[in-house]
Amino acid sequence: MNSGTGNSMKQKQGKLKALKELNLTKEQKQQMKTMRQDSKAEQDAITNDTTLTEAQRKEKLKAVKTEAAKKLQSILTEEQRSKLKTIKEEKSGHSNKEKDR
Repeated sequence: MNSGTGNSMKQKQGKLKALKELNLTKEQKQQMKTMRQDSKAEQDAITNDTTLTEAQRKEKLKAVKTEAAKKLQSILTEEQRSKLKTIKEEKSGHSNKEKDR
């Protein structure tokens, strides 16, 4: 059983739903697409770099994700950032409720 893949799909669907709720402009959508493509290319390059140790790979991948999060924040308006924060908090609260059961 590959529960990791199912979980990943749910996370991806949740992110897509959250982004739709932000009502992104066409320009923002294009910026997001470019950012995701660049980030994916960087992640792939790091993952495929056989000269890196596992610790170096993890550190570099974390840095790429952190940079992508910063870029996302710069693309969004203040209102959208606020809405995204609320969505994340609601999702986090829901996840915690699930764990408490």
